[in-house]
Amino acid sequence: MTVSSQAIGFARSGESVLLTAAGFALTIYLGTSPLFWLPNINVGIVGILKLSLAAVGVLSVYAHGILKSTLRFPTGIVGPIGFILVVALSLPGLAQSDLGAALARIGDFVLSFGFLWCFYNYVRAGGDWRRIFRGALYIIVALSAITLSNALFGVPEWNAPLANGTASLSTTGFGFKRTGWSNGIAMFVPVAFLLISNDKTRLGRFGGFMRVFIVIALILGAQIAAGGRSGIVAALMSLGVFALRSRLRFHFVIVFIVVAAAVYASSDYLIDQFRLGSIQSSNVSVEDLDRLSSGRVVGYMVAVDLIAAKPFMGHGFEQITLEQFGIGYQEVHNMWLQLWVESGIGFAAGFALIVLAILRRAWDGRKYRRSQATKHAALALGLVVASGLVVSMFEPRTLLGSFQNTAIWWAAAGVLLGNHVASRQQIRTVPASTESAVCS
Repeated sequence: MTVSSQAIGFARSGESVLLTAAGFALTIYLGTSPLFWLPNINVGIVGILKLSLAAVGVLSVYAHGILKSTLRFPTGIVGPIGFILVVALSLPGLAQSDLGAALARIGDFVLSFGFLWCFYNYVRAGGDWRRIFRGALYIIVALSAITLSNALFGVPEWNAPLANGTASLSTTGFGFKRTGWSNGIAMFVPVAFLLISNDKTRLGRFGGFMRVFIVIALILGAQIAAGGRSGIVAALMSLGVFALRSRLRFHFVIVFIVVAAAVYASSDYLIDQFRLGSIQSSNVSVEDLDRLSSGRVVGYMVAVDLIAAKPFMGHGFEQITLEQFGIGYQEVHNMWLQLWVESGIGFAAGFALIVLAILRRAWDGRKYRRSQATKHAALALGLVVASGLVVSMFEPRTLLGSFQNTAIWWAAAGVLLGNHVASRQQIRTVPASTESAVCS
């Protein structure tokens, strides 16, 4: 899908000019959200262009809501109250941080909640969120294909500009670290399920399945090339859950057999790529597990000591690095522990309550979903949210603290909340046969 056809598609959908502009900008932004560099372009310029797209999209949605007097915010802890709560609970950490770190963290809070509320209002205004997600997915697939081509054929010969040199595209993807790239594109795997056709014929279902298979194969291929394990775990979780819930179980069984054969044939490469050699022996020690986890086990132990020292106030944002304790990286590779270390138990618990509220509303929305298409979309969105939670168990800045790499998570949460409200309001008057056109 070209950029011009994407814009024409939005215009034909009957949306207002502002919603059309928002949809176009948000599509490109979401599709490039895990991307942080491009060849021969200054990294700062790439960042400015991306944030400009996000600003155009978000502000256009808000402007539409203001002009139409339809701008609303979610109720409860996922609305402005939740934002105020997060800021308030982060004050212990902010007070102990330098100005730059404090402003960066507040900016991340604003972007995250602003994006959530943007998609909440976009859905309520009748915007075609599916088109945005599909368009963004196609961009991610193109970037994944380029990454995989570099790994397999050495083409194109692009290198990521790192602080201490360069690294090949296949090693880092379009991020600066293998884990960041793998985690960012992992949350697009569930979006691929939106490509499955609603065609009830066997040929139609098979065609939709093959589109999903190709898309996911390219994303997983890019993840394997980079070697980011957390993202691969999240992607496989989404694939497994959807396979169990899908009507295409037989097709997925065939795919799993093919994948298992491919894994067996390339086992030596995968053991080396994912650093699995330390657990091949029968006697696995704590040191072996620590090497397997790239130092995470020892990092967790240090985090527990840091939490015990200041459980309620934390140590401040970017004030403590694990390198001070002889570990080869800076932050605790578990978002929840990292939040606790930075600003105390209240900060971590407060954000956990917000995530639980999102999950609860998504779950409660089941009673308002009558059509198969609406249920299918809700499952895909729910798996985006679940993927982010899986990654948060192994990485420090996943859902809070690294907005750009997880923008799709906040967008999916916003759509789930918006669909929940829209379907609840219209279910009493709209027949089940037309529900998907209105609410999905």
